Amino acid sequence: MSLRFEADFPLGLPEEYGISGGVFYDMGSLWSLDNTAGVAPVDDGFELRSAIGVSLFWATPIGPLRLNFAKPIKKNDLDEEYTFGITLSTQF
Repeated sequence: MSLRFEADFPLGLPEEYGISGGVFYDMGSLWSLDNTAGVAPVDDGFELRSAIGVSLFWATPIGPLRLNFAKPIKKNDLDEEYTFGITLSTQF
């Protein structure tokens, strides 16, 4: 289960640059895993985790590029923390 609140906004740059900003809040959990044998320890109890962050959106010629900078608010000791993510997507 996951939930995301997100808002985007202009940064005051010329529109032809195709760059805007955003903020987000993510919350989620994972529980009742059937088979975790042979993998790293997994806490599959219903414990919500959350993070907040900012995004930079750039409409490039090869597709929309998104840079995310995040900070965990609530996490578990077993969680791996990722504070930066990059996504390039396309539409058909």
